Amino acid sequence: MSSNSKGIVSGPMEFRGELTLCVSNASRIAEVCQFAKSELGFDYLVDLTTIDNETRRRAGRRCIIFTARTFSTFAS
Repeated sequence: MSSNSKGIVSGPMEFRGELTLCVSNASRIAEVCQFAKSELGFDYLVDLTTIDNETRRRAGRRCIIFTARTFSTFAS
């Protein structure tokens, strides 16, 4: 699966060694997580949190953040 070609995610963006994927369609999050696990090697969910940016009074003001790692690098 090429997530970018299907318009599922924007990016990927890398900053200071961390990879960021922004999912544009919440109903496809399971597919993106499976891709991150099988193709990118992320196998450990470190944290799951949300942000409510109340200054944005339109759709999209809320986001869910999944923080995942490759267990072998997280444990070291």
